[in-house]
Amino acid sequence: MSSPRTILRRVLFRPTLLASDLMCGLGLWRRWNWIDEYVLLGQAPRRGDVARLKALGVRLVVNMCA
Repeated sequence: MSSPRTILRRVLFRPTLLASDLMCGLGLWRRWNWIDEYVLLGQAPRRGDVARLKALGVRLVVNMCA
């Protein structure tokens, strides 16, 4: 059985994705930022982002989520 903390994380995760999409859509946040000429830092890519990232020259994605 899942702990209350695990359940809370799952319940709160999706609204944070929606909030991020909203803020990016309003132009208040950027989805990704170039750190230097080789590193692009940002939120996890969605299926629709793959072609755009490939066009930007991204060849590898590292997921830091636990």
